[in-house]
Amino acid sequence: RKLAFDIIDLMSNKRVPHYAEGHKIRFIARDLPPLGYKKYQIVPTEKTRKTTNSDLILTDNSIENRYFQVVFDQNIGLVSEIIDKSTGRNIIGKSDKYGFARGYVKRGTQNEEFSAVAQSAPQLILVDERPVRLIMRLRYDNELYESTDYILWSDVRRLDLHQTIDLQKLPNTDEIEEYGLAFPFELKKALAEMEALGGFLCPETDRLPGIDHNAFSIRRTVALSNKSASLIWASVDRRVLRLEYDNKRPVIISNVVNNFPPQWNRHQKNSGKLILRYSLMQTETGFDAGATGKFGWEILTNPMVQQGWFSKNEPGRSYFQIDNDNVNILNLRKTDRQHKWQMELQNCNPAQPENVTIHSAFFSGKTIRQIDLLGNTKKIIPVHDDKIRLLIPENTLFLIEIE
Repeated sequence: RKLAFDIIDLMSNKRVPHYAEGHKIRFIARDLPPLGYKKYQIVPTEKTRKTTNSDLILTDNSIENRYFQVVFDQNIGLVSEIIDKSTGRNIIGKSDKYGFARGYVKRGTQNEEFSAVAQSAPQLILVDERPVRLIMRLRYDNELYESTDYILWSDVRRLDLHQTIDLQKLPNTDEIEEYGLAFPFELKKALAEMEALGGFLCPETDRLPGIDHNAFSIRRTVALSNKSASLIWASVDRRVLRLEYDNKRPVIISNVVNNFPPQWNRHQKNSGKLILRYSLMQTETGFDAGATGKFGWEILTNPMVQQGWFSKNEPGRSYFQIDNDNVNILNLRKTDRQHKWQMELQNCNPAQPENVTIHSAFFSGKTIRQIDLLGNTKKIIPVHDDKIRLLIPENTLFLIEIE
């Protein structure tokens, strides 16, 4: 007999829609307290309740949530439309050369162009995990680009894309091969903002003159923006990309794998599979460093989950609250020195310094110092009512020590 149960958010005491298959349970944990926790309870019930108000819609060739609709075109064997439902516009660019989430290869060490990797017609598989998510899978049997998953979550303004690469299908080669996954976007007059270690850099204005290639290494995200919109692209597993323009529209080509000749010292036996994860979001404003940076951290930072017997007391708690969206807490760690902790902050705004207030009971009775990379004290930071106030320069990492 299949066990029936509800999942209860103990902070709101409301039932959370879920999907169960075998021993796996999927649900969306919304509004997690920053640098904190929230408790959920599994409560047995007499029968499984059906959720009827999901925004997820499934057809023979499309999946849809409140924010996006993804449409597969059988004639070209690719997704041809990703509709931003707030504007009704297709975010896939009208490219004469590149198909969306299609594989391409560049051969040799000269400035050759990318050419399409031969692919057969895919098998379209639609996975229904409502009320939590829908998956559109394009499967290519016995090919290097084995499958592409488009994933939409209920009431989440985000599209996830997972690409599976079968490394055993890489051919033998006598010259270096660079394989990529193309993302052509419909955004004219768009400037790119690449996330670097300290914040964001614009290639057109911040790159050193004389560089004659279009390759970049990013931390997490790229924002493609004009005055009216910004498309945020995030990569979990691949940081190297190329930025091209086709019909004056931007094309991100994510490097998925390099294939080296046997005589090269970088040649290695190719086996196993890679699952590469990407995410997209679009906003109806120009470039926003805070929103872009936080989207990247959200994609790359999975919540920690601990299962066990807990009390219902204190169902959720936040240990640090921060009042500025352009400032991120990158890490908090214990140092080698006794009773000392170090916090790393980032102002991801490339244009101006940011004031920020951080509130935490952890600051009570502590001495807070701004330090440099070597741990030397730069100044003492006063604590008032468990709060500290900081001014962080633009595109800067800021270190504090807590004792």
